[in-house]
Amino acid sequence: MLTVGLLTRPVAAAILVFMAIAISTHVPAGYFWNAGGFERSLMWSLPALSVVIQGGGKFSADRKTGREFQ
Repeated sequence: MLTVGLLTRPVAAAILVFMAIAISTHVPAGYFWNAGGFERSLMWSLPALSVVIQGGGKFSADRKTGREFQ
């Protein structure tokens, strides 16, 4: 849904929560992913946070259907 831009903010918020849980479980292992750390989870949470703040953009299905404001 996030790829086509349908319900972008709720789906990105769900991904952000999922990644926050993943970060909290991997913090004891450290930062680097090759040691089981939280680096990759943090990397995926930042674009999700960006989509939550900015929305899907002008080519998203939300914008075409009128569900998202400019």
